[in-house]
Amino acid sequence: PTAFAIATTGLSNVLTWTDNSSDETGFNVYKRTSSVNSDGGTVYGSWVLINSGAGLTVNANIVTYTDTVSAAGDYWYRVKANNVNNGDSVGSKVIKTTNTN
Repeated sequence: PTAFAIATTGLSNVLTWTDNSSDETGFNVYKRTSSVNSDGGTVYGSWVLINSGAGLTVNANIVTYTDTVSAAGDYWYRVKANNVNNGDSVGSKVIKTTNTN
């Protein structure tokens, strides 16, 4: 996927991308968060798949996904095409967004 972009409003993140695959089963969106530890340093969480069923975020040929987060903060996203036989493609660029209440 290319041309990955996010439009953020409040706690809602609308993700869009360009589908460059001809044989994808669907797309997987991954998200991570960060927090500040006791010494003031940033701790980044692991990438977590947003699984909307069948191990995918969205079905084939869908190029948008809306993620509503539960709390204000920084979030990072990336998207990968998925093929049931070949697994995930190389990921898109990583985009950081900051949600506010």
